[in-house]
Amino acid sequence: MTSLFDQLGDVGRADPHAPTSQVAAPGSDGGSAGGGLDLSLFVSLGATLGTLADGLAADRERRSSMEPPGDEQIFAQGTVPSSGILVMDLGSVPLGRVWQVRRIVVGGPQANDTPTGAAFAFRQGAPPSDLNTSNMVDSWPSFTDGAQGSTYGTHQLFLRASEHLFVVTSGAVSGVRWVASAQVEDWSEANFRSSFAE
Repeated sequence: MTSLFDQLGDVGRADPHAPTSQVAAPGSDGGSAGGGLDLSLFVSLGATLGTLADGLAADRERRSSMEPPGDEQIFAQGTVPSSGILVMDLGSVPLGRVWQVRRIVVGGPQANDTPTGAAFAFRQGAPPSDLNTSNMVDSWPSFTDGAQGSTYGTHQLFLRASEHLFVVTSGAVSGVRWVASAQVEDWSEANFRSSFAE
């Protein structure tokens, strides 16, 4: 947005920091018609202030009608097959929504279980066919101390419509049960986009 002073110009001064004298504009009779300020200055000023007020009112309206995000807990579990690779799908983002992931926790059914193997989180549209790191968003190499987790800040890990959050094990023992859960903020897409400009 340009400032009022940019719109008004430098009022004929070569150096805007130097003082200038104002000369009364001549009237139709050759005399003085006033203080030298044109009525268009006040019209322009009024239009600028009106535009500013409209923008502030629209911003207030947007903020007051903003739908707060939902707080969702998503969950998946499974038993490791003979390959040692278990793919757990924690869900897909619905159209028109965005998931802001706040926390992912991975491990056995109990918090103090110590399953053998590593786990990796992926954000993509289809289940990972291998452990390629291109769509990997986090990893937990060991579970010797029980369940492992990660916490994410604002705009750090978010999923757009039709993306899934997968947790995949590697080197896990066949027949062992694994669990993955995540806490997500479920935003409308428009409100989430506006959060980048706040």
